[in-house]
Amino acid sequence: MPCPNDPNKVSEWKEKLRQANLGKKQNQKTIEKRRKKLIGKIRTPEMRIKDSINKRGEKNFWYGKHHSLEQNQAIGEGVTKTWVRGGKKNNHPCYLPQKHPLRLRWVQKSRAKQLGIKPTAETRKKQSNAQMGHPTPQKTRDSIGKANLGHPVLSQTMEKILKKQEEWKKTKKFQKWRKDQSARRLTQIFPKKDSLPEKILQKALTIVGINYEKHKKLVGQPDIFIKPNICVFADGDYWHSPKKQKERDKFVNNTLKRGGYCVIRLTEFDIKENPTFCVEQIIKKIKK
Repeated sequence: MPCPNDPNKVSEWKEKLRQANLGKKQNQKTIEKRRKKLIGKIRTPEMRIKDSINKRGEKNFWYGKHHSLEQNQAIGEGVTKTWVRGGKKNNHPCYLPQKHPLRLRWVQKSRAKQLGIKPTAETRKKQSNAQMGHPTPQKTRDSIGKANLGHPVLSQTMEKILKKQEEWKKTKKFQKWRKDQSARRLTQIFPKKDSLPEKILQKALTIVGINYEKHKKLVGQPDIFIKPNICVFADGDYWHSPKKQKERDKFVNNTLKRGGYCVIRLTEFDIKENPTFCVEQIIKKIKK
C-alpha cells in the first residue's frame, strides 16, 4: 500500500496499515532498522504523553490479561528471569520484591561489605546529583525519626561535627553567608502580625495625630518608628523577661544610640494599664 500524495488521506492510510498489520510479528531486520533510527533521538514530553494516552485502557496489550498461578509463584520465588540492559536475562536478587527473603539477605551482605569503606568524591557527586530535585517524603522522615529514638549520638561523632563547624566558621564563605543572613533578617518581620500592645499604641498615636512607621528596617526592628530618629519598642512581659533577651535588648539599645537614634522601651503591662502615660513619654521625646 503506497502512501497517497493527498495529505488529507494520510491518516486513513495509516489506520488501514495498522489494522492490516495487527497480530503480525515483525522481522528481526525491521526491528533493527527501527532501533537504529531511534538511537540518539530524545523523546519530547509531548511524544511521551501521546504514547501514554495511546496505551491506556483497551488499547494496551496487557488489558484484561492476568498471570497464572504458576507464574505468580515463580515471580514470588524469584524463579522467573528478568530482562536487564543489553537484552540479557539475569536472575539477580535486586530485581525481586522488596520484602522477599532472598533480596533481604542480599541487602544485608552488601551492607556488611561496605562497612568501613568511604565513598570517593566522584560517587558522592553522583549521589548528590541523583538526589537533586527529589526531596525525602514525610513518611520516610517519620520512619527515620522513629528509628533514631533512644539512640543518642556518640561522643566521637559529636567531636567530629564540632570540629567541622569550627573549620567552616573560619572560612570566607561562612563570613559571606553570615552577612547575607543578617541582611535578609532585616527585611523579615517578627512577628508577622501585630501584637495586642502594638495595636493599642498604634491606636493611641493615631488619635493624637502622630505619624509613624511599623517595623522599620533597623537593628532590632523597632515596632514603631517616628521621624526623625525615635524608635519605640512594645516589649511583651513573657518574651522579654529571660536574661538572654535582656542582654539582646541592651545590645540593640546601644547600637541604635550609637547611630543617633532615641530608644523608648515600653512594657506590655504599662501599655495595657495606662496607655496615656506611654503616649506622653513619646510626646516628650518628640518635643526634645
